[in-house]
Amino acid sequence: MILKTTTNPLLLAFVCLFVSFTKLQAQSFEAISSAIRVNDCNQNELFNTTGSGTRLLGPSANVFDNSNLGVFTQNSGTLTIGGAAVLTHKEALANVCNVRLYYRIYLQNATPPAYTFFNITFLEDCDIPNATFPGGGECVAGDQKWIRTLPTPINLTARPAGKYILETYYQLTGSTTSTSLCNEVVIVDNGGTPFKSSFAIQSPVLASNNPTTCNGTEGLITISGLLTGADYQVNYTDDGVPVGPVAITANGAGQVIINGLNAGVYSDFELLINGCSTDLFT
Repeated sequence: MILKTTTNPLLLAFVCLFVSFTKLQAQSFEAISSAIRVNDCNQNELFNTTGSGTRLLGPSANVFDNSNLGVFTQNSGTLTIGGAAVLTHKEALANVCNVRLYYRIYLQNATPPAYTFFNITFLEDCDIPNATFPGGGECVAGDQKWIRTLPTPINLTARPAGKYILETYYQLTGSTTSTSLCNEVVIVDNGGTPFKSSFAIQSPVLASNNPTTCNGTEGLITISGLLTGADYQVNYTDDGVPVGPVAITANGAGQVIINGLNAGVYSDFELLINGCSTDLFT
């Protein structure tokens, strides 16, 4: 009998395919979640780019992609990139040796420039017996946490007035076949495109016009250099008496106009939008 030497060709093909797939999966490395740190007048938090549930690195309400970060005054330093964090996973025979965040900033409708990057620092491995990171957060064997807080945040307000796009993606370097090599790259993005958010830079300028008649109320204060259609609140003093907040929408010329003013001393102007205030001086 020769039954011992016969093999079902279909079964053999299936077994080989299964073994090959299992081997590939056992040697992979990837990003489980990722986030970019955005600092503004109200918070200093991570904004999630990938991840879900308890594996998110930032608050669940903080979603970076397609978000509008707000309106900020030029050179105020009130909008910055403060760093980034990535949670990676590697199988037993794999390696992750470097994580980077790439970013670029450009005016809407302008040609995007080349990307700039900074490295994200390895922080800790998963504490396997406890299934948690030493610094907090659930994990499984092979999970690693990478975090970078920039000593000098990237000041997004240090650019001319206008509407901007902030794009970002991540690059993981490692190996699927070695625990020491760093010869393969995994890109973490939004399905082949970068993660994007938008923001606007304003450059407020204060000007005044006196009444044109004796004891008249034709005087006005104009704040120009603002974002067209944006809703502002304005505080000021009229002969030392506080006024406001006054809710005004910037007109098509990017101006907020306070009219109907009589002769007097108007000062201590404060412009507020999306939780950020700008002091203007007469």
